Amino acid sequence: MAGSASQSLSDYEIYEEIGRGRHSTVYRGRKHFTLDFVAVKSIDREHSQRIKYQVSILKQMSHENIMKFFTWYQTPNNIWVCMEYCVGGNLANLLKQDRQLPEPCLRLFAKDIACGLQYVHSKQIVYCDLKPSNILLTEFAVLKLCDFGLARNLKDGPPDENVPRSKRGTPHYMSPEQFNSKAVFSVASDIWSFGCLLYEMACGQVPFPQWPMRELVKEIRNSAPPQMPSHVSPEFVDLVTRCLQKSVSKRITWPEICSHPFWESPLPLLIEHKRESLAPLALSDVSSIHNTPTQAGSAGKDRDEERTNAELNSTSNSLDSDQEHSNPKTEDDEDDDVDTEDDELLQTLRPSSTSNGSVVIGGDAEQRPAVAAPGTNRRQTISVLPLAEKPLTVGDLMEHECDVMVRPLVGNTRIEKMPSMVFVATTLPFAALDIESILSLQHTDLERFLKDVYRALDRKGTNSAERLNVLKYFIPLCTNTGFANCVINSGIMSMLIQQAGNEPQPELKMYFIHAMGTLIRYASYIGAHLASASIFEVLANLSRSPNAKIRRHAVATLGELLFYVATQEPNAQVNAPGAPSSDVAPRRDENNNWAIPACAIGTVIRGLRAGEDNVVRHYAAKTIENVAAQSPGSAIEWFATPEIVLALVQIFQSTTHKALRVTSAAALSQLLRRSSTTLFKRVLPRFGWLFLIGGLEIDSAKCQQAFFNMLLSAIANEIAPLDFDPIILIEYSIHIIENATSLIRAKALLTLALIFTKHVDHFAYLRFAFSHKLNNALERTAKDKDDYVQKAAAFLVQSVTAAVQSLIEAVATACVSSDISSALTPKQIVAFPVILSCATSPHLKHAAITAQSVQWLSRLITNRSAPGKATSPISISDVLCIVDALASDTDLLTSGAIPGRIVQHLLPSLISLIRPKIGVSNPELSSEENFSDGTRFFCIKLITDILSTLLPSLYDRGHLLNQMRSSTTSALHSLMMKEILPLIPGILNEKDPIPQYGIRLLSVMVDANLDLVSSLESIGILPLFIDLLSDREQVTLGNVKIVSAIVRSGHVDLSWLYGLDLVPKLNSVLSYSFGRSADLLSDPVLDIILHLLQHEPRNESIEALLDNAEFLLSLMLSNDAILCEKATTCVQYLVQRYPEAHFILWSSTMALSSLGNALANPRSTPGAIASILQTVSCLAISGDTRVAASLRSHRASDLHRSLRSVQDRPDLDRDVARMARDLLESIK
Repeated sequence: MAGSASQSLSDYEIYEEIGRGRHSTVYRGRKHFTLDFVAVKSIDREHSQRIKYQVSILKQMSHENIMKFFTWYQTPNNIWVCMEYCVGGNLANLLKQDRQLPEPCLRLFAKDIACGLQYVHSKQIVYCDLKPSNILLTEFAVLKLCDFGLARNLKDGPPDENVPRSKRGTPHYMSPEQFNSKAVFSVASDIWSFGCLLYEMACGQVPFPQWPMRELVKEIRNSAPPQMPSHVSPEFVDLVTRCLQKSVSKRITWPEICSHPFWESPLPLLIEHKRESLAPLALSDVSSIHNTPTQAGSAGKDRDEERTNAELNSTSNSLDSDQEHSNPKTEDDEDDDVDTEDDELLQTLRPSSTSNGSVVIGGDAEQRPAVAAPGTNRRQTISVLPLAEKPLTVGDLMEHECDVMVRPLVGNTRIEKMPSMVFVATTLPFAALDIESILSLQHTDLERFLKDVYRALDRKGTNSAERLNVLKYFIPLCTNTGFANCVINSGIMSMLIQQAGNEPQPELKMYFIHAMGTLIRYASYIGAHLASASIFEVLANLSRSPNAKIRRHAVATLGELLFYVATQEPNAQVNAPGAPSSDVAPRRDENNNWAIPACAIGTVIRGLRAGEDNVVRHYAAKTIENVAAQSPGSAIEWFATPEIVLALVQIFQSTTHKALRVTSAAALSQLLRRSSTTLFKRVLPRFGWLFLIGGLEIDSAKCQQAFFNMLLSAIANEIAPLDFDPIILIEYSIHIIENATSLIRAKALLTLALIFTKHVDHFAYLRFAFSHKLNNALERTAKDKDDYVQKAAAFLVQSVTAAVQSLIEAVATACVSSDISSALTPKQIVAFPVILSCATSPHLKHAAITAQSVQWLSRLITNRSAPGKATSPISISDVLCIVDALASDTDLLTSGAIPGRIVQHLLPSLISLIRPKIGVSNPELSSEENFSDGTRFFCIKLITDILSTLLPSLYDRGHLLNQMRSSTTSALHSLMMKEILPLIPGILNEKDPIPQYGIRLLSVMVDANLDLVSSLESIGILPLFIDLLSDREQVTLGNVKIVSAIVRSGHVDLSWLYGLDLVPKLNSVLSYSFGRSADLLSDPVLDIILHLLQHEPRNESIEALLDNAEFLLSLMLSNDAILCEKATTCVQYLVQRYPEAHFILWSSTMALSSLGNALANPRSTPGAIASILQTVSCLAISGDTRVAASLRSHRASDLHRSLRSVQDRPDLDRDVARMARDLLESIK
């Protein structure tokens, strides 16, 4: 347990929920014995490391613009963090309402944010997620930064895996450098976010509102924000503009911010401009490379950004297919987890020197972005219809954008380590220009440079070592799309193909192939002339080389080319095996004409064979995965054969290499889901359902994603009969929902929905699912704010609803029958608890409880209580538990036709279960049918709960509302008068606890309908409730409420009540409630006292209240404002009507202190303050010299102080404040 040993969570009183996040819930709380409220945040225990990191940062903070942290605790399932309670909500909600703020408000808010953010930076901490929803407002409109979940402590060094990583934030507030390779958050990036926030407060929207992510990144990098409205000053515009400088070196710093003229007076400076000491751990402060202004170059950049940003978008929505992080792997890292997600974004090329004088351009290949493979014809995410417009179908939700996300082959360090690109610049036969310089060359100079490269690589003019050095310089340049587009469609590419095919030196041959692959990967336009250059045939021949590294690079390059053709040319044709490429007339259009020779496809297929090098097999499987995932045309048919499917299954089952296993599963999933269902139907019997289910047990998110996708496709398309027992799949899916990432959780939800929809025994499996915590899983899902998860959960709820409603229809039909047992099938009887499980679930309650349900529930109850009826096979306890779920839901009880059905059918049936032992015997019932006291007690409770909701909506202050006079209301009134009230005397004579619930039931009825008091009087049980007031063991809130109704009804003579010693008994209750801090009893007692004082100007019996004056004084200090006001009004009446009370009440120090403290109590309402002031005024003019002396003595110092403070309360009108001032003057 965190915190001091003497403290625990029980030190806090937890109230209502005030907020909810994906993994947390926030409650309003109060520490015992204080008046200070706090925000208590409950977080799932699984996030303990992250919370501890956040707490370690919060402990360092102490600033008026930072939310205060008090303490934290751990319980078995949750972590509880106690923080400052800000009643004003967050800035995001305020901006939704007001949109554009006036400049005075802008300046006030901006100062608070700037001061808080500068303080954070002064602690060597980067905030990392500055946005409106992370800024709270106090009741005095002071802004406070909160939620340091993504903050980074620069003094701690590089973060470990439990600390939030870079690229985790809100994209619309992220700076340009954060979208570069290896960038992390920095002080400068926080200042950019500050500028975005200022702009939003002034303009009503963020400076870059574009979406999707690809468009947003472009705008942030390259565009200026829209012009700000005219109502803001030039100084404000200048501040925002300098915050939003693209270049980090030009962005405004803290000394400049603090001295900016917008503030009118300088802000205090906490930190000097020390860019080095506050620099990020791995900031890549490099601007984006601008391609040549050609259509092809622009398209290439867009293509790479789109692939990368799809992954960033996935990360920001917590839909990663891979949540485990590690370093890049080689083919030998079989024991390491290869299911990682790179944080690298678009690569920026910048030369750097090595220790030996060599130069590296673009870094190692391991540093390149892991992005989806090229293609402008990309498969789009399925648009999902909102549930409110149309019921969801599995087709709407089967595919998520992450399901079509792929990674490239060339340069993929998860498959193999890339060759070194370190070159010696001094030995190059031309100047070693960097990529920026090359792209800025004039056309003639660029041609000359490319000719130099061509000659240097030409076999005739250079030796092997020199050409290898040129290739190591040349290949990193090819990672720029503009350069790649220029080279790949020139003679250099043809030369590379020729050299790769003819070069005898293995290492040099491998680099030539790698250069070809790099160009294909990064180019956005590749002319079909490459086919005539025999590139397919050359790569196919190279894939047969005895040198494993040559085979690897050849298959990777071929895979990239096939992927490009598949995504660019939907109808590209494949030659028949053995036919020359010229024999096929390819489809032609104005851009491309491709014909894929059979040897190219055969090379990929051959790469899957057992005995082949594992890296080659990996490249072959990855090619199939990429083509199948994103081909918009018929290219998937290249590989859609049973032999390839079974080869992928064999790889998955036999390999010990994790990366290869993951890729084979992904390729298998893409093939089976995207090809015709005929293929799936042919191969599923070969490996069976259990193979698909078993794949879910692999400890890899990407593997689980692949196998869930195959299962969903097979079940939805009815590939084969569901001839397996789904229990294992259901159990595992529920476990996944509780523990997996959002994407996998959504897939598990969809799988459950399909099982409950498609399986013939879905009732049995629904019951199994509920018994294995399906409701808990749904509750866990409700905390996940991801849109895809919410839609999947909605589809599951929709599927369960359909199944349950069919069961309800069957039960309803059976209830009409004279013999329910024969009308229901055994499966339906066994499945009845499913309705109960749905009724107790907040997510499924609407499916189980309808107006129709109320009617057949009533029939089931009546069937059990009526003589001569056959025994129902459905448990009466299950039926009553469903009614209990209805009774606990106010919205359901009062919606639609349900109230009428309750009054007409349900309440009479419940009353029938109370009767057997209460004077209405039923000799025909067997001993089993004579319901236990527990059942009858439960029925009384249910009636009480139902009436406590229905009656307040029909009555006001004990009298029926005119607009509520209807047949339902008349029926309810008749039911209470004729059916329930006659049972009360018998209920009160039962053994405990039935009488207690009978009293509570009666209190609910008479408190709402005071006319029932006359019926109680005719029954002759009124004295019983007065007598119970004197029995401290028996007195209850219900009993006191009944007496309150008796007093207020007007049907009973008050003198008769005085004769029953009502006032002394009220004193007894008041004394008891004060001693036990039972404010619930005090409230109705004060109602009775107030009524007596208001309707009896002076009565000797009421004078007995003076005996408990100290209790009334203490209640004036209650935290409950209503209780405080009632007690104050009681004291006011006593002082005004009983002069002898003056000295009794106010001669003691306790009395005077209570009066002063009540005035100072912030919970005291204006009405209570006015009553206290009137009471003091009455004392001041009473003429009692003893009272006057007390009011002027030192014992009244608290009262004097409070009278002065009351004058400054803003919620009091002028007359009350003037009364306080006059009283203070008169009693001095």
